[in-house]
Amino acid sequence: MNELIDRAAVDSLVRGLAGAAPDIVWPQVAATRAALDNLSLRGRTDHVSEALLADLAAARAGYRTAARTFRRG
Repeated sequence: MNELIDRAAVDSLVRGLAGAAPDIVWPQVAATRAALDNLSLRGRTDHVSEALLADLAAARAGYRTAARTFRRG
């Protein structure tokens, strides 16, 4: 099941996020690729979600921006 969130999935997520919110950069999400190999599926979801929150916080994006981004993506 770990392959559900692999490097290719993270790459796809970053592309989708960049398309949905081109004014936000997603370096933390992109960086999660490097740490996925030794994580369980739960660990992978936690790692990616923490990175999403970090990138949104760094961009000073509030709820409206986050909701709009995820609805478009």
